[in-house]
Amino acid sequence: MTENFQATLRPYGLRASLASSGAIGSIGPPGPQGPAGPQGPPGAPGGYTQQSVVTANRSANTVYRNTGATAMFVLTTWDLTSNNATVEARTDATTPPTTEVARVRDPSTSGAITAALPMIVLSGNYYMCAITGGTPTLLEWVEYQ
Repeated sequence: MTENFQATLRPYGLRASLASSGAIGSIGPPGPQGPAGPQGPPGAPGGYTQQSVVTANRSANTVYRNTGATAMFVLTTWDLTSNNATVEARTDATTPPTTEVARVRDPSTSGAITAALPMIVLSGNYYMCAITGGTPTLLEWVEYQ
């Protein structure tokens, strides 16, 4: 029995199919044939269309809200300059948000780490970067919608 597995990643989901050669014990008729990946048919419209560097307008321990109609991606970069410097990305439907979705921490005594802290914020949800240890410094805050 010969089977082929094909998966396609698109902005709003993952489509997978299992095609069989039709031999005894097969799962069903052969699936669609053709190119996969970038050469395949285009996916549903959507995805991020805006990129905004908002570092000057954002700060740690401050609550913000995604007022857009779709989810947004937030990418922050931190200089963890002190022992046990820790920053948590938090987002949910309450204010202040309490659901931790990502964390960066420097457990060393050298204090020489730069770290990226990403999060996805659902439409209408609140988000923040909470400093929970040490004295990290915000280097960059970029939002994609």
